[in-house]
Amino acid sequence: NGGDQVFNADQTAINYEYLPTQTIASTGEKTVWMKSSGKDKERVTLMLLGDSSGQKYDPFMVFKTKQSKIPERALENTAFQHGFSAQLWRELRGEQTGVQVYGNDAGWWNGEMTIQFLIYHFLHRRDMHVPVALLLDDFSGHWRKDVQIFARLLNVEYTSRVYICLSAGRYLVEQATKGHDAREFG
Repeated sequence: NGGDQVFNADQTAINYEYLPTQTIASTGEKTVWMKSSGKDKERVTLMLLGDSSGQKYDPFMVFKTKQSKIPERALENTAFQHGFSAQLWRELRGEQTGVQVYGNDAGWWNGEMTIQFLIYHFLHRRDMHVPVALLLDDFSGHWRKDVQIFARLLNVEYTSRVYICLSAGRYLVEQATKGHDAREFG
């Protein structure tokens, strides 16, 4: 069981559009052509976190980015630059005010992201000896064995919101039917 503090994390995809940077038309023309990269929409995965007191925490954003073809460089990018190339990381690192920005091949949340999320939000809490409860969805990356072990090391007890709903539903049914014969219901 977690302590008195309950956290709820939820991920969602956000679509955004590229805005064209260059127009190709003379002044006064009725038709305006715009140069585009061929992409009209991109997606970012956003992980939000709040707690039972109403506090909101820094969100995590995961963008789709190409991995280096050089294995050593790809490993370095993942380990030290949140998945981005050195050049892109120099630009992004300073922009991470109130948000954590990551990149990977798919732009999707995964088990490694869940571990980074746990490190960022739970590794340096004041009362590490007091367990906290974390509610997550059923995304498979949250439930890998290494993620579960890591959460336990941080004294973070986590469970699926689906399980809680089912448990609460079962409890309500048990309370409503307490002292009644099952044949009364059908």
